[in-house]
Amino acid sequence: MKTITSILITLFLLASHQMAFASSNYSSVEYISNYDADTIAISHPDLHPLLGIPIKVRVNGIDSPEIRSKVPCNKETARQGKKYVAAKIMLSKRLDLKNGKKGKYFNRIICDFYIDGQNLADALIKNRLAIYYKKNSKGKLEQYIIKDKIKIKFKKKEFNWCRY
Repeated sequence: MKTITSILITLFLLASHQMAFASSNYSSVEYISNYDADTIAISHPDLHPLLGIPIKVRVNGIDSPEIRSKVPCNKETARQGKKYVAAKIMLSKRLDLKNGKKGKYFNRIICDFYIDGQNLADALIKNRLAIYYKKNSKGKLEQYIIKDKIKIKFKKKEFNWCRY
């Protein structure tokens, strides 16, 4: 009996998680915080409560330095990116999510994040706080793309933001 109940609960949660992404565009989301330049916590009444509040949004197609990096330059660039995004959002009038899809983790959405109609990814790249990246067919990070011409093959070693 416990096994059947567990299976039913799991199926319900999976179905609810799929329903949470029935719409891939969300207008006028509410900003809560940002962890770094490409991970932002938001809330919106149309997003399913099973995702949790706050809902973590990962900006689609870019990578920014990690706050927990062991490389001092990367850590400093991550702090600059976090401050840049927070300031840009605080001065904004409208935040929109477009082309949303499920993330790798249960409570995370990957989408294009727009601040007053401007794509956040483009603004971060223009200010050298993020870079585009491409994944291979297995979903593994394959290469970073800088300025649409220079390609750096991804190695297990951390990307050095000081050289960028």
